[in-house]
Amino acid sequence: AKRDNSQAQNDPPTTPQLPQGNPEPIRPATPEKKSDPSKKEDPPATNDQDKKVDPTKKVENVKNMPMEDETPETPGTKDGKDKKDGKKKDEKPETPAFVPPTEVLGRSFEQWRKQLKAADPTRREEAMRTILAFGPDKAYEALPDIIGELKKHKPPGRVDLSVCITGVTTMSTILAAQKEPDPKLVDDALGVYKTFLKDDQVLLKARAVQGVLALGPKAQDALEDVMKVARDGATWDVRREGLLSLGKIAAQMKTLNPKVPAELHKAVNDNSLPVRMLGLQTILALKDKFDAKEIKNTVDKIETRAKKEEDPGLQIFAYNTIMTLTGEVKKAHLDPILKLLTHKEPMVRLQALQAIKTLGPKGEAALDDVIKIARKADTWEMRKEGLLAVMALSLD
Repeated sequence: AKRDNSQAQNDPPTTPQLPQGNPEPIRPATPEKKSDPSKKEDPPATNDQDKKVDPTKKVENVKNMPMEDETPETPGTKDGKDKKDGKKKDEKPETPAFVPPTEVLGRSFEQWRKQLKAADPTRREEAMRTILAFGPDKAYEALPDIIGELKKHKPPGRVDLSVCITGVTTMSTILAAQKEPDPKLVDDALGVYKTFLKDDQVLLKARAVQGVLALGPKAQDALEDVMKVARDGATWDVRREGLLSLGKIAAQMKTLNPKVPAELHKAVNDNSLPVRMLGLQTILALKDKFDAKEIKNTVDKIETRAKKEEDPGLQIFAYNTIMTLTGEVKKAHLDPILKLLTHKEPMVRLQALQAIKTLGPKGEAALDDVIKIARKADTWEMRKEGLLAVMALSLD
């Protein structure tokens, strides 16, 4: 026994063994609830079906209780409308009104306005460009200063070209945003436009002819200068811009200025294809303002050009324009288009087919040629267009 005790003292202590697996957490004991013998307790319900409803118990607010398939109303709303403003919930919110900033690039409006009169043209141009950031209504306050600077440009005395280009663009943007600008400012702006439309700088002339439309009906007073730009020999791009503005100004006229058709005839014979195309498009846009004599004269001019037109697509459009102006489909105008149905380029054939389709029942003479395309064209796209053209020519 002594030997066993000494051996036990020398042996290392034994590590206690932990239980295997996940031990269950120790939960605090729940104190037992003492029952009151004077009160009766209902057995706990396990689910909604197990709950018993006491038929003797009064149910309140049954009328306002939602049905099973009914979505409760959002508080403050009724029938999808807000009680406050009466607006429907699915209506898109209105775009908030523009609020002019108090500063742009760290400077106030008055500081930028003062810079419009700086001696350095770089700073003047910067101010003219930046002033628009305050919004067109606020920038309108600086319009007299901008016009005053641009009026100094009277060749041979010149204002820096960059200042003029930026200035006229800013002036046009501000005027276009005003419903009722000051007539005095409109007259002053008209003088600036007329001066710039005569300038020998092509870019300045182009910006002026684009912006003159901002004058509204007053732009008609610049018609002569706009027509000169429409036939400017420097570049076709400027002529096209002049022609665009000419058409829009003429569209505002109650009675067409007799000089307008003559300018459009010149455009139809321009050496630039885009200008010729725009000339025809402008004629179609203004055809309701032409009298019978102007229609006949215009048709003669277009026919003369169409006979020698090198571009087949433009030739198709020219003959189609003639038939639209006259309201008649004549053999002399239809046959050139029918010939192009066999052109080597697929796009030209498609353009010819689409032009014939626009004639409707009046183009019945082209029906046989169109049926051939609907049956024997190389591609399904052309056969489809052919069928559509057959329908257009057949149905009244």
